Amino acid sequence: PRALPRGFAWCPGCGPLDALGPASPLPRALVLVYRSAILGGDTAPAAALAAALWERGLSPAIVAVASLKDPEAVAVVREAVARHRPAVIVAATAFSARDDAGFVLDAADCPVVQAFTVGSGRDAWAASARGLNAADLAMQVALPEFDGRLSGFPISHKQEAPEVEGFRERRAVPDFAGIVATADRAAAWARLAGIPRGERRLALVLSDYPARGGRAGFAVGLDTPASTTAILDLLRREGYAVTDIPEADALMRRLTEDAPDLAVPLAAYEAWRARLPAEARAALAAEWGMPADDASVREGAFRFRAVRAGRVLVALQPDRGHKGDRKAGYHDPDAVPCHAYLAFHLALRGEADALIHLGTHGTTEWLPGKAVALSPACWPALAVGALPVVYPFIVDDPGEAAPAKRRIGAVTIGHLPPETAAAGLDPEAATLRELVEEYSAATVLDPRRAALIARGILERAGDAGLLAAAGIDRDTPMPDALAALDAHLCDLAEVTMRDGLHVFGTAPEPHAECGPAERAGLLAALDGRFVAPG
Repeated sequence: PRALPRGFAWCPGCGPLDALGPASPLPRALVLVYRSAILGGDTAPAAALAAALWERGLSPAIVAVASLKDPEAVAVVREAVARHRPAVIVAATAFSARDDAGFVLDAADCPVVQAFTVGSGRDAWAASARGLNAADLAMQVALPEFDGRLSGFPISHKQEAPEVEGFRERRAVPDFAGIVATADRAAAWARLAGIPRGERRLALVLSDYPARGGRAGFAVGLDTPASTTAILDLLRREGYAVTDIPEADALMRRLTEDAPDLAVPLAAYEAWRARLPAEARAALAAEWGMPADDASVREGAFRFRAVRAGRVLVALQPDRGHKGDRKAGYHDPDAVPCHAYLAFHLALRGEADALIHLGTHGTTEWLPGKAVALSPACWPALAVGALPVVYPFIVDDPGEAAPAKRRIGAVTIGHLPPETAAAGLDPEAATLRELVEEYSAATVLDPRRAALIARGILERAGDAGLLAAAGIDRDTPMPDALAALDAHLCDLAEVTMRDGLHVFGTAPEPHAECGPAERAGLLAALDGRFVAPG
């Protein structure tokens, strides 16, 4: 016997290799697995994943590592990255390995998709709404996000093998549906990178928040019409085929008033629906009836409004389906999406090589299904499929960005919150502040006048509703009441609030002359927030 290195290349049927093998004319998919799985004979998931990648036009190179923090193993991975220049990496390793800017996978400059090796049995995972137990959630989801990995699907589950002479063994059993979905996602990202910028087709989708008028395209803290035109202009300058960029106001009029011109033939949708899992088809029929009865169907096709700017299609995300309270349905984690919603996303998958969902937040990542480690039959996966998703998201809300990363495999790009400003005081409160200052001076120069001013201040503050807010009641002594009111008015004047909406990619103005108060306001908006690298 000989000791195997801490990291080595491996291929199904030929065992551990000392060499990494020759370069391939096909795009490479670097697959990272644990050395312990190979040495323990748990190779079936890695072999099945390699076969699925081959079927999608990728050449897999499998490297087994003790850990991505083990220097010997990292050296092997670094050599594999340099030799193969992978188009995508699929990692079946857990934890976070990033210590600094020199992280070994960064040199590949390609997407890294996380493949989940579930530590529980398939039945337990299938029955779980959460998807993973606490240990797997931490090790395979939360921590790998520090390395910038994209969520994939489960590729294996631990199952008890038949007992042999008193020994019970747990093996990693491949999840072939999850393997196919993970390979599809990896291949889609690799394919996107291989398309010249001028030939890439993009879909840019704005949410349609159900509230009062004027909220079409709403996103938290973001001026979405202006941001859409800014992104289109940025894409054009970076070599994408973007033409006829509309003005922001004209864009929203066209998205809300023009005749629908994005058509999804009913026959195409029916063919896609027939391939859905039986349970999903039954749920759709029970909730929404037949597709032909959907209100969006006209003349044999689902129809949606859209604006085309060259190779970029801009559209509003349709309702996921509502029966009465549209706002309540927007966030309902149990509501099955309607036929029109699914047809719209089917159109995106046919029209685009990647989806940009603009702003916090849409509805796809909130559809029914597991919280993490989704099945390909969960509704977010059924809607989006393998389509690469880029999701600009406000930087101070990582909690709501997490479902976008974990449930639709999105790359979230943080954008700044709006600029901040001191709230200041309304005219009545400002007058009271001046009277309090006048009272302070009068207590020294003319105490009798000071008493009159004090009574007037408290009467005006009571009429303005400020006494209760300042914690002042009838039993509060006059000096204490005035001190409390003065402190409350100071607090009101210094409250930091959002000032307008942010335009994506635009620095706060004035930028170079940003003073201490503006910098403090921006830092206050971000204080205590955290956004994972990547």
